Amino acid sequence: DGLELFGRSWARLPSLVVFDVDYTLWPYWCDTHTQPPYKKTAEGTVVDGSGQTLRYFPGTAEVLLGIKAQQPQIQIALASRTDEPSWLKQMAQLMELGDSCTLWELADHHEIYPGSKRMHFQKLQQKTGIPYTEMLFFDDESRNKEVTKLGVTFVDASGGLSKAMMIDGLQQFQG
Repeated sequence: DGLELFGRSWARLPSLVVFDVDYTLWPYWCDTHTQPPYKKTAEGTVVDGSGQTLRYFPGTAEVLLGIKAQQPQIQIALASRTDEPSWLKQMAQLMELGDSCTLWELADHHEIYPGSKRMHFQKLQQKTGIPYTEMLFFDDESRNKEVTKLGVTFVDASGGLSKAMMIDGLQQFQG
């Protein structure tokens, strides 16, 4: 009797899925490609200080909302080494994934500050008590693969998160 997620049955599922944000969930480095102030327009879109409309990658909402709807016990974390944590937070608090739920609200944990992803994962492990071997991590930068030394399953998220990438990650997570 398997665990269902994204139309498939799995022998095991991660307890925590961690997502890098820049170039994994949206197509920007928030600290260099966007500028405050960020605001929501009357039409519900979010724009930055230059008037640029901000969007997620096409698969972001489907994957994140899908995890929460199909396996609500799986925790979701955001981990970013951005140099402008407050900018990322403002964007994530304004940009909706659907059903008036923002990225910031959907995530159970937020580790948003410069430094090593290893440090982000150590903090997540301390906060949650979840073993590294039960964590699945999506990131577009190969240097962050260093967390595999802790036992985390790493998925290359180059090109942006998609359902196919999530399924691939769950397959890797099976071991």
